[in-house]
Amino acid sequence: MKFIFSILILMLGFLCNLQGQAQLGSRLENYSGVNSLLLNPSSGLTHKLAWDVNLVSAGAFLQTNYAYVRPTNLFHLLGNLTNIRWSTDFPEDRPLPDGLLALHFAPKEKRSFLRLSADVMGPGALVHLGGGHSVGAYYRVRAMAGTPGLPPELNHNFINDTPSNLGIEVGPFKGSALSWSEIAANYSIQLESATGQLSLGATVKYLTGYESFYVQSNSIVPATRPGADSIALANLDLKVAVASQNLDATNFSIRSTGSGFGIDLGATLTIGGSDGDYQYKFGAALIDLGYIRFDQSAQRHVLQNEPFSLLNLTRFEELTTVDPAFEIISDELLGSAEASLVDESFVMLLPAALSLQADAHIYESKVYVNATLIQRIPLPANSAYRSNLLAITPRFEHRWFSAMLPLSLVHWRHLRLGASMRLGFLVLGSDNLGGILGRSEFGGADIYAGIKLNPFYLGSDKWRQDKSRRRGGGGKGVKCYEF
Repeated sequence: MKFIFSILILMLGFLCNLQGQAQLGSRLENYSGVNSLLLNPSSGLTHKLAWDVNLVSAGAFLQTNYAYVRPTNLFHLLGNLTNIRWSTDFPEDRPLPDGLLALHFAPKEKRSFLRLSADVMGPGALVHLGGGHSVGAYYRVRAMAGTPGLPPELNHNFINDTPSNLGIEVGPFKGSALSWSEIAANYSIQLESATGQLSLGATVKYLTGYESFYVQSNSIVPATRPGADSIALANLDLKVAVASQNLDATNFSIRSTGSGFGIDLGATLTIGGSDGDYQYKFGAALIDLGYIRFDQSAQRHVLQNEPFSLLNLTRFEELTTVDPAFEIISDELLGSAEASLVDESFVMLLPAALSLQADAHIYESKVYVNATLIQRIPLPANSAYRSNLLAITPRFEHRWFSAMLPLSLVHWRHLRLGASMRLGFLVLGSDNLGGILGRSEFGGADIYAGIKLNPFYLGSDKWRQDKSRRRGGGGKGVKCYEF
């Protein structure tokens, strides 16, 4: 039982490593099209093309310090999963045998964390209607999981090294996981301002929820292990909710367990520039405001006790599904299998955030420098957890080619160097090159890719002239690309 939490953390990482935090390379530039709406719903009107279609794009981000594998990186790890061994199997003063990887855990006194996000964006389109209006739509599937920090008492090494008869106190903690899909519609309008153009935009989203979970412990819980097969707990104040069609299923399936609505609101101001471009661009948005009500295959439990209650772990050994586990825990700790169940529906909030962008165009060049801040809005435990991000990204931007080097500070602690490239209609990148190219302690990775369609030229002279006039330029035409 002492390894279960550790294994769950690692499974989340290994299963989701193929899908990004902010996927900056696919959303920042002026050829990002419909993908740029995910950072700011008003940014579509600064897009340089008359229309843009996203065929498919996908990305994922994982970072944890609960456990790590060494020496390896993402692709090396995926090809050597059967070669992982416990680090305790090898003396610390001796190198690992050739071909083997060692699984390490966080020091027992260190607060640990998990942050994961993954999404797949299917068909999506952005169209400029002329006259300062644009519309867009997209379909997107997302998953997020994380915790702001687990108390050291839940670290694997702390549990493993603590004698069974020695009591410990587990501090408060919370965590959540959520998977859902979005059907989104966007509208933006551009207005003249004293310095340039002001764009206002909104994206409304119909949400379908699939799997959801949150846990919140509000108290310091004394715990002890009288024997190898039992745990005694006191002073519980624990809230747990789960919605899943797979709690008592033998075959995993993806089915709806809830629905809801969301909205993104944003504004973008461009300053100066000519010939359909700008000198400076500033954006601000509130993204992922919304909720999902889970009312199918949903359970919300509250576990509260004062004196010590004994939890017999042997009752879990014969379980083949998760569903009866709640009845066992309730029966053991509260004296009745139904005592902990308080509702068969609950609400999960989306990972709301403030998104700020600043973009500077280096004069008469194809070089830009961008600063992006995504700041999580504090929410209760029943919400998807997202990381904070601050990124500075220089980029070279051309109709047929672009390249970026984002330098990101994730959660105000972890500095990451990334790189991305767009060649025509194909985008490939990572906001964390270390997890892909390095060969050291692997505790996370980030990778994304996408393919899209848009005009094979910059558009008609009428389109360019209209765009240039709205920016105060002279309507100079742009030469088509020559093969």
